[in-house]
Amino acid sequence: MEIHLANLRYVYDLHEFYVDDRKIQVRPQSASLLLLFLKAPYYTVSKEEIISSLWRQGDSNAGDRVRRALSDLRAFFRENSVNLSIESSGNVHSLAVIKR
Repeated sequence: MEIHLANLRYVYDLHEFYVDDRKIQVRPQSASLLLLFLKAPYYTVSKEEIISSLWRQGDSNAGDRVRRALSDLRAFFRENSVNLSIESSGNVHSLAVIKR
């Protein structure tokens, strides 16, 4: 099974990401966050969903960790020419396709 969004493809059986058929390396935390987005309805997740998926509840630094994880994923998109962005509105974050 595969997930395709814009020029990004994830192959479940291989646990690998591809951009324009080029295999790319994704850091574990960014991969987990990206998969959370890809599996979510409308590619949208809340801050609370991110925290509960990546860290334990009650972590006093969770808000900072979410901001850092989103920032790292945005940088990953730029560095690898992935045609996606992350749009944020309050505590809700969504993947959006960039038209080039």
